[in-house]
Amino acid sequence: NKAALTLTASDVTKTYGQSVALSAYVASGLQNGETIGSVSLASPGAVATAGVGPSPYAITIANPVGGTFSLANYDVTYVSGLLRVGKATLTVTPGAAKTYDGNPFSGGSVTYSGFVNSETPSVLGGSLTYGGAAQGASGAGTYSLTASGQNSANYDIVYAPGNLVVGKAGLTVTALPGSKVQDGAPYVGGAGVTYAGFVAGQGAAQLGGLLSYGGTSQGAVAAGTYAIMPMGLTSPNY
Repeated sequence: NKAALTLTASDVTKTYGQSVALSAYVASGLQNGETIGSVSLASPGAVATAGVGPSPYAITIANPVGGTFSLANYDVTYVSGLLRVGKATLTVTPGAAKTYDGNPFSGGSVTYSGFVNSETPSVLGGSLTYGGAAQGASGAGTYSLTASGQNSANYDIVYAPGNLVVGKAGLTVTALPGSKVQDGAPYVGGAGVTYAGFVAGQGAAQLGGLLSYGGTSQGAVAAGTYAIMPMGLTSPNY
């Protein structure tokens, strides 16, 4: 009578996006120290694009050949294994930057790290939503920015913390030209300034500090042309 031989495909676990070469199996019942050269193993889950949803996939085993055994001497039972596909990790990091414009910020943007199989955000479900101190922020500074709301059958989505950076707007303060008749008294101060760069209808009332003047003009007595340098004004946003 033929001897009973059981060939069992070994179970396999992989992450979505990986392809695997199936080779492991267990042979039970070989007689007289005989060996099998190879078997055929196949599973639809072995390819990189096999999704998490249908997992686990069957691993079929067949066609034992080679080695020292003779198939004619065995009654062979084939036992399928299981191939389990786990989610790949996808990291979503929010971030945004703007120059101060006097308007409250809303929304954000994200970058993705971890897509496989040349996939893009189009494979994700849900909708991105943003939160954190960044929402409604106006003044120059750094604010926390969070993202959430997307989902996927094949990705384990991790939302990393991010920031909104609001940079100061450029404001140019230009001293008006001054003049005086040479009278032996040193020149002090200035003739006022003009501003270029205010946003959202703002003006000098948004500035702190105290306008003062420097440069070679200060203390000048002799006739000539001297530099008037405005200074002393401060702002958290300019």
